[in-house]
Amino acid sequence: MSILEAIILGIVQGITEFLPISSTAHLTITGKIMGLINANKPEEWTAVIAIIQLGTLVSILVYFAKDIYNIVIEFFRDNLIERKGYKQQSLNSR
Repeated sequence: MSILEAIILGIVQGITEFLPISSTAHLTITGKIMGLINANKPEEWTAVIAIIQLGTLVSILVYFAKDIYNIVIEFFRDNLIERKGYKQQSLNSR
């Protein structure tokens, strides 16, 4: 797979990941159109999809890292350290 093909698949993944439709199906359709899928070795295509989706997961975690950190810190602070009641907790720790 060339860099250009990987970029095209990344763009398809990025556009379709957050739509209520299957990004995996779109990647597979795009892969078939581009001639990237080898019918004799389907595990190769499965690995490609897994890596592309892993990249999506990492990008989401990086993008929301500050929010995730704040939610975790407030949860532990309000529930385990200060033992606040439900109504006294911050919205992030509920």
